[in-house]
Amino acid sequence: MKNLVKSLVVASALSVAGTASADMFDCVNPVVGIDYYQAWMRSKSDFRSINAPNSFPGLTVYVGAKFADCFGLELGYDTSVSNRARNSGQGFSTKVRRQGGHLDFIGYMPLDCFDCFELFGSIGWGWLQTRTTFTAIGSGNSVSVGGTRGNSVLRLGVGANYMFTECVGARLKLGYESTSGIRVPTTFLGTVRPFRDSFTLAAGIFARF
Repeated sequence: MKNLVKSLVVASALSVAGTASADMFDCVNPVVGIDYYQAWMRSKSDFRSINAPNSFPGLTVYVGAKFADCFGLELGYDTSVSNRARNSGQGFSTKVRRQGGHLDFIGYMPLDCFDCFELFGSIGWGWLQTRTTFTAIGSGNSVSVGGTRGNSVLRLGVGANYMFTECVGARLKLGYESTSGIRVPTTFLGTVRPFRDSFTLAAGIFARF
Protein backbone atom coordinates (compact mmCIF):
# COMPACT_ATOMS: atom_id res chain seq x y z
CA MET A 1 0.00 0.00 0.00
CA LYS A 2 2.80 2.37 0.92
CA ASN A 3 4.52 1.65 -2.36
CA LEU A 4 1.30 2.38 -4.23
CA VAL A 5 0.90 5.72 -2.42
CA LYS A 6 4.50 6.64 -3.15
CA SER A 7 4.06 5.77 -6.80
CA LEU A 8 0.93 7.92 -7.03
CA VAL A 9 2.70 10.86 -5.34
CA VAL A 10 5.69 10.61 -7.70
CA ALA A 11 3.45 10.30 -10.76
CA SER A 12 1.40 13.31 -9.66
CA ALA A 13 4.53 15.39 -9.06
CA LEU A 14 5.92 14.51 -12.48
CA SER A 15 2.60 15.32 -14.11
CA VAL A 16 2.41 18.74 -12.41
CA ALA A 17 6.03 19.52 -13.32
CA GLY A 18 5.46 18.50 -16.92
CA THR A 19 2.31 20.61 -17.16
CA ALA A 20 4.07 23.65 -15.63
CA SER A 21 7.00 23.21 -18.01
CA ALA A 22 4.67 22.97 -21.01
CA ASP A 23 2.75 26.06 -19.88
CA MET A 24 6.02 27.97 -19.44
CA PHE A 25 7.23 27.15 -22.95
CA ASP A 26 3.80 27.92 -24.39
CA CYS A 27 4.30 31.49 -23.11
CA VAL A 28 7.68 31.90 -24.85
CA ASN A 29 7.64 33.28 -28.40
CA PRO A 30 11.02 33.30 -30.21
CA VAL A 31 11.63 36.46 -32.26
CA VAL A 32 13.93 37.18 -35.22
CA GLY A 33 14.12 40.51 -37.04
CA ILE A 34 16.06 43.07 -39.03
CA ASP A 35 16.05 46.88 -38.77
CA TYR A 36 17.35 49.76 -40.80
CA TYR A 37 18.78 52.21 -38.30
CA GLN A 38 20.17 55.70 -38.38
CA ALA A 39 22.55 56.78 -35.60
CA TRP A 40 23.49 60.42 -34.90
CA MET A 41 26.83 60.59 -33.05
CA ARG A 42 28.37 64.05 -33.13
CA SER A 43 31.95 64.96 -32.27
CA LYS A 44 32.69 66.86 -29.07
CA SER A 45 33.61 70.52 -29.48
CA ASP A 46 37.33 69.84 -28.85
CA PHE A 47 37.41 67.45 -31.83
CA ARG A 48 35.32 69.29 -34.40
CA SER A 49 38.43 70.18 -36.38
CA ILE A 50 38.67 66.55 -37.55
CA ASN A 51 35.22 67.00 -39.10
CA ALA A 52 34.08 63.43 -38.42
CA PRO A 53 30.69 62.41 -39.88
CA ASN A 54 27.68 62.89 -37.59
CA SER A 55 25.23 60.47 -39.19
CA PHE A 56 25.65 56.69 -39.54
CA PRO A 57 23.15 54.61 -41.53
CA GLY A 58 23.27 50.86 -41.01
CA LEU A 59 21.49 47.61 -40.16
CA THR A 60 20.59 45.69 -37.02
CA VAL A 61 19.86 41.95 -37.01
CA TYR A 62 18.56 40.37 -33.83
CA VAL A 63 17.08 37.28 -32.21
CA GLY A 64 15.22 37.10 -28.95
CA ALA A 65 12.14 35.92 -27.15
CA LYS A 66 8.95 37.38 -25.75
CA PHE A 67 7.79 35.94 -22.43
CA ALA A 68 4.03 36.14 -21.79
CA ASP A 69 2.68 39.56 -22.77
CA CYS A 70 4.94 41.96 -20.94
CA PHE A 71 8.60 40.95 -20.98
CA GLY A 72 11.24 40.03 -23.55
CA LEU A 73 14.96 39.78 -24.39
CA GLU A 74 16.85 40.76 -27.53
CA LEU A 75 20.39 39.85 -28.65
CA GLY A 76 21.57 41.69 -31.75
CA TYR A 77 24.41 42.82 -34.00
CA ASP A 78 24.65 46.41 -35.29
CA THR A 79 26.81 47.68 -38.13
CA SER A 80 26.96 50.96 -40.03
CA VAL A 81 28.43 51.88 -43.38
CA SER A 82 31.83 53.60 -43.36
CA ASN A 83 30.55 57.17 -43.52
CA ARG A 84 32.88 59.93 -44.73
CA ALA A 85 33.04 63.69 -44.08
CA ARG A 86 35.27 66.00 -46.12
CA ASN A 87 37.44 68.66 -44.49
CA SER A 88 38.87 70.58 -47.42
CA GLY A 89 40.33 73.29 -45.19
CA GLN A 90 42.59 70.75 -43.49
CA GLY A 91 43.41 68.81 -46.66
CA PHE A 92 41.93 65.48 -45.55
CA SER A 93 38.66 63.64 -45.22
CA THR A 94 37.55 61.61 -42.20
CA LYS A 95 35.79 58.24 -42.35
CA VAL A 96 34.20 56.50 -39.36
CA ARG A 97 32.45 53.13 -39.02
CA ARG A 98 30.47 51.80 -36.05
CA GLN A 99 29.81 48.13 -35.28
CA GLY A 100 29.06 45.98 -32.28
CA GLY A 101 26.49 43.90 -30.42
CA HIS A 102 23.80 44.45 -27.80
CA LEU A 103 21.63 42.73 -25.20
CA ASP A 104 18.36 44.51 -24.37
CA PHE A 105 15.66 43.80 -21.80
CA ILE A 106 12.26 44.80 -23.16
CA GLY A 107 8.98 45.62 -21.43
CA TYR A 108 5.79 45.50 -23.52
CA MET A 109 2.48 47.27 -22.98
CA PRO A 110 -0.34 45.88 -25.17
CA LEU A 111 -2.98 48.40 -26.21
CA ASP A 112 -6.47 47.06 -25.55
CA CYS A 113 -8.06 49.63 -27.83
CA PHE A 114 -5.80 48.66 -30.77
CA ASP A 115 -5.35 44.90 -31.01
CA CYS A 116 -2.56 45.13 -33.58
CA PHE A 117 -0.40 47.66 -31.66
CA GLU A 118 1.81 47.38 -28.61
CA LEU A 119 4.19 49.87 -27.02
CA PHE A 120 7.56 48.89 -25.58
CA GLY A 121 10.52 50.28 -23.67
CA SER A 122 14.01 48.80 -23.46
CA ILE A 123 17.16 49.06 -21.39
CA GLY A 124 20.32 47.22 -22.22
CA TRP A 125 24.04 46.94 -22.71
CA GLY A 126 25.97 47.43 -25.93
CA TRP A 127 29.52 46.59 -27.02
CA LEU A 128 30.51 49.15 -29.63
CA GLN A 129 33.63 49.48 -31.79
CA THR A 130 34.59 52.41 -34.01
CA ARG A 131 37.18 52.71 -36.77
CA THR A 132 38.45 56.14 -37.88
CA THR A 133 40.49 56.76 -41.05
CA PHE A 134 42.00 59.99 -42.43
CA THR A 135 42.56 60.26 -46.19
CA ALA A 136 44.64 63.03 -47.77
CA ILE A 137 42.53 64.77 -50.42
CA GLY A 138 43.95 64.34 -53.91
CA SER A 139 46.63 61.78 -52.99
CA GLY A 140 44.41 58.90 -51.93
CA ASN A 141 46.81 58.07 -49.09
CA SER A 142 44.96 56.98 -45.96
CA VAL A 143 45.97 56.54 -42.33
CA SER A 144 43.93 54.62 -39.79
CA VAL A 145 44.34 56.71 -36.64
CA GLY A 146 42.41 54.61 -34.20
CA GLY A 147 40.00 51.79 -33.61
CA THR A 148 38.42 50.83 -30.35
CA ARG A 149 38.78 47.30 -29.09
CA GLY A 150 35.22 47.61 -27.85
CA ASN A 151 33.52 49.87 -25.34
CA SER A 152 30.48 49.24 -23.17
CA VAL A 153 27.57 51.60 -23.71
CA LEU A 154 24.21 52.00 -21.98
CA ARG A 155 21.23 51.62 -24.33
CA LEU A 156 17.73 53.00 -23.79
CA GLY A 157 14.82 52.80 -26.20
CA VAL A 158 11.09 53.35 -26.69
CA GLY A 159 8.94 52.28 -29.61
CA ALA A 160 5.87 50.58 -30.99
CA ASN A 161 5.12 47.30 -32.75
CA TYR A 162 2.39 46.68 -35.31
CA MET A 163 1.36 43.09 -36.10
CA PHE A 164 0.32 42.40 -39.69
CA THR A 165 -0.51 38.79 -38.75
CA GLU A 166 -0.12 36.68 -35.62
CA CYS A 167 3.50 36.00 -36.61
CA VAL A 168 4.75 38.94 -38.71
CA GLY A 169 5.08 42.53 -37.54
CA ALA A 170 6.90 45.84 -37.94
CA ARG A 171 8.49 48.10 -35.36
CA LEU A 172 9.63 51.70 -35.00
CA LYS A 173 12.13 52.53 -32.26
CA LEU A 174 13.83 55.64 -30.86
CA GLY A 175 17.04 55.02 -28.93
CA TYR A 176 19.87 56.51 -26.88
CA GLU A 177 23.45 55.22 -26.45
CA SER A 178 26.10 56.53 -24.04
CA THR A 179 28.83 56.80 -26.68
CA SER A 180 30.51 59.80 -24.99
CA GLY A 181 32.56 57.26 -23.03
CA ILE A 182 34.04 55.56 -26.10
CA ARG A 183 37.86 55.67 -25.97
CA VAL A 184 39.78 55.88 -29.24
CA PRO A 185 43.57 55.29 -29.21
CA THR A 186 45.44 57.50 -31.69
CA THR A 187 49.07 57.77 -32.74
CA PHE A 188 49.39 61.49 -32.12
CA LEU A 189 46.86 62.43 -29.40
CA GLY A 190 47.01 59.37 -27.19
CA THR A 191 43.67 57.89 -26.08
CA VAL A 192 40.79 60.33 -26.60
CA ARG A 193 37.02 60.41 -26.18
CA PRO A 194 35.95 62.34 -29.27
CA PHE A 195 32.20 61.56 -29.49
CA ARG A 196 29.01 62.77 -27.87
CA ASP A 197 26.18 60.46 -26.81
CA SER A 198 24.17 59.03 -29.70
CA PHE A 199 20.52 59.07 -30.68
CA THR A 200 19.11 56.41 -32.99
CA LEU A 201 16.03 55.78 -35.09
CA ALA A 202 15.28 52.24 -36.27
CA ALA A 203 12.51 50.71 -38.38
CA GLY A 204 12.17 47.11 -39.48
CA ILE A 205 10.25 43.87 -39.62
CA PHE A 206 10.25 40.79 -37.38
CA ALA A 207 8.68 37.37 -37.00
CA ARG A 208 7.42 35.63 -33.85
CA PHE A 209 7.04 31.88 -33.68
